[in-house]
Amino acid sequence: MANKFKRKTTKQKILEFARLYFISGNASEAAERIGVSKKNASTYGKRFLARPEVIEYLADAKKTVDEITIATKEKILEELTRIAFGDLRKVVSWGPSGVIFKDSDTLPIDDALTIEEVSQGADTPNGRGALKIKRASKIEALKLLGMEHGMFQKNAVGSKENPLTIAQPVVLSGDSEV
Repeated sequence: MANKFKRKTTKQKILEFARLYFISGNASEAAERIGVSKKNASTYGKRFLARPEVIEYLADAKKTVDEITIATKEKILEELTRIAFGDLRKVVSWGPSGVIFKDSDTLPIDDALTIEEVSQGADTPNGRGALKIKRASKIEALKLLGMEHGMFQKNAVGSKENPLTIAQPVVLSGDSEV
């Protein structure tokens, strides 16, 4: 009866090493896990890392992870921009007759993403509890965007109330002295 389990080829072991190394970041550990003795794991781990197929595998794996990374710089800036410039009137309307919340199914995605929390208070004897919508902080989003674009610097005075100052040149005219 033939052995139904084939032994792994050297190439398969090397690619398994690359996969395990990518996960753990530890060459000795990856080498041990593919069957290298603990005594020789460090030496073989270093050798395997220098192999072209391992280098290629690791580069491809990193590229794949980078492509599927959720929080890229562009996405973060896009989200901050939504929050910073979101218009509350697209989420609720108000006037003499009270506040009316827009139906969540009709909200454009850009406006829905600016909402941090929606809640409803406990029911009262005369009806449902009060609705509450909490939007993400426009001020915080504007600060972060401003910092990203180099608009702010730490205040030299360093007050607690105003830790940032606008780093734009001030133009004085006339006979003013600085």
